[in-house]
Amino acid sequence: MQNIFGQQQTAPSQIDINSPSMNMSTAIKMGMRIEFQLHTLKITQPNTRYDFDFLAKVTNSNIIGFFMTTNEVADNELNYNILHSTLQLTINNNEIFPSGMSAAMYTHRVALAHDEAIYQFNEKADGSQIKGTYTSGGGTTFPEGGYEVTLCFVEIVKPKN
Repeated sequence: MQNIFGQQQTAPSQIDINSPSMNMSTAIKMGMRIEFQLHTLKITQPNTRYDFDFLAKVTNSNIIGFFMTTNEVADNELNYNILHSTLQLTINNNEIFPSGMSAAMYTHRVALAHDEAIYQFNEKADGSQIKGTYTSGGGTTFPEGGYEVTLCFVEIVKPKN
C-alpha cells in the first residue's frame, strides 16, 4: 500500500507491536485495548525535586505514549509553576526525556487536539521500571497547599490467548 506521496506504507494489521511505528492510532485501528496507567505526585514546595520509581503493569505489553495533567490550570493556561518545572523520564534505563525538559511540553490542556496532547513512543511495558524526576518551578505565586501532577502512561493491553 502506498501513501499519497507514493511511499510504501504498511497496513496497520501488518505492523509488529514492537515496531517504532506502533502508536496509539494504529493500535486502536488494529483493535488493541488501550489502558492508561496513572501516577499522581503531590507537589508541596517550589524548586524541589520529586523522584518517582514504579513498575509498568505486567498485563500490558507496550507503553506507547505519555502525557501529564495538573490541577494547576486556569483559563486553559498553565500556571507559572508548571511552565518553569522540568521532567526527566526513563523506562528500563532508556532515556525518554533527558533531565531539564520543560514539563509544560507534556502537560495536557483542553485546547490541544488529542494527537497533540500525547507524546508518543514505543517501549516494553510488562513490568518495566519507570523512573524519573519532576522538579517544581519556583514562583512567587506557588499555591497554598501545593498542587498535583498526574503522570499518564498509554499502554497496550496484552491480548488474551
